[in-house]
Amino acid sequence: MFTTFGLHERAKAELSRNFEHGEEASAQRVRLVALGEVELLRSDAVDQAFTAAWKQLLAEEPIACALSGEHFPAILRPRAIILDISYGKLSGDVRALSGGDVKITTFFPVQLCALWRMFGPEHLGGRGNLEEATRTGRAFEEVRVELWCRLSNEVNHVPGLPPIYDHELFPQESFKPSALEAELFTHWYECIVVLTTESYEREAVAALRKWYSAMNKSAYIVGLPLAHGSHASSGEKIQSKEADQIETFLDNALKTSGEKSLLYISFGSLYWPMNDDSEKLWAFLDVVMERNLHFIMTHASPFAHVPDAVKEKVQTYGKGILSPWAPQQLILGHPVTDWFVAHGGQNSVQELIAAGVPQCIMWPFGVDQPCNAIHLTDNLDVAYELMEVRSGLGLKPVYRNGKAPVGTIDALKEEARDTLSKAFGEDGAQKRAKLLELRQAILAEHEDGGHAKRDLEALANSF
Repeated sequence: MFTTFGLHERAKAELSRNFEHGEEASAQRVRLVALGEVELLRSDAVDQAFTAAWKQLLAEEPIACALSGEHFPAILRPRAIILDISYGKLSGDVRALSGGDVKITTFFPVQLCALWRMFGPEHLGGRGNLEEATRTGRAFEEVRVELWCRLSNEVNHVPGLPPIYDHELFPQESFKPSALEAELFTHWYECIVVLTTESYEREAVAALRKWYSAMNKSAYIVGLPLAHGSHASSGEKIQSKEADQIETFLDNALKTSGEKSLLYISFGSLYWPMNDDSEKLWAFLDVVMERNLHFIMTHASPFAHVPDAVKEKVQTYGKGILSPWAPQQLILGHPVTDWFVAHGGQNSVQELIAAGVPQCIMWPFGVDQPCNAIHLTDNLDVAYELMEVRSGLGLKPVYRNGKAPVGTIDALKEEARDTLSKAFGEDGAQKRAKLLELRQAILAEHEDGGHAKRDLEALANSF
């Protein structure tokens, strides 16, 4: 398993959560290798380090982890590789180096509805047929970037979502269509693994299976296999230096304010409101404190900066924690947690559904997040979306309500007050009941005979 310097220790800790005592031999079969002295998820340095390591594997040579220095003995030439969608560009390199005897699988850990814009044919709301476009004689890279970055202001119709304008997929000024994202736009793979379930997006799953069957490719809908067992909680807590403090804070909040009284705010390890948009986050916190709510907010993104004035205000308030990294499943599973302000990425959404209690207040940035926001609020009616946090293209009209956000701090505060009032009231309770029904259906898919478990077993058997 290849990773980067910056993610190596977190990946190691996460892996440890999935093995019990007595399974050490199985754990040792997972060889975790940091690629060169690179920190970023995507960069030319990562690509070059991967290519060098892949050549070693193809030549059946020993390989070493650049971070730990651990050397791993040679293994047989790989017959298959699973590439995260972020590294779609590398699938072409793998094919060129390996020939046709290595099965390439792409790992798609984002909401399925977002796949159509990335890869889908035009009749499913996609950007068009890349192979047909290249027959004009134009450069492959040029055509790929044009198809990806083109915004037509037309109404998009994709399986599983109500009609939307294409600019609605970019609700924040700091996240626009880019040439880098266009590198994901490729078809050099034999099958796809998707972290979703039929219960969560049934129409989209059905469309994917039909499309892939027509292409003679395999699609595996494996749900979200979360860590469980005796090490699941402890393995997560060791990734946060403040885990014990956070757990104590949760317990104390439960004693003083009762169940379902805490707000959790996290935008994951990458996303963060940028530039002037960060002022909207501090304004939102002001409303949270105005309502006298307990809250925990993480700031794990490398782009995050919390001003000293905000830190001092939260410390004086006494009912909030600002943490660079928090044990998310612990927080989501605690009885005091009620609502989760999140960007709406697939992992966070599936984790909160699995927890069953906290619902989501959406603050999307890009990729699959706007799609999840629409799906959770409009299709499933189990969440809210903050519209006044938008900027840039996000200030254009929204198709489903015909309105354009105002985008000011005052408008955001008014919306935050209204949303939090509903969330912690009867309207929120009704959404919670619907979420619990959805949770039961999704969990059943991971049991024996369930769709997700069957697909996961089929994926393993395909190798």
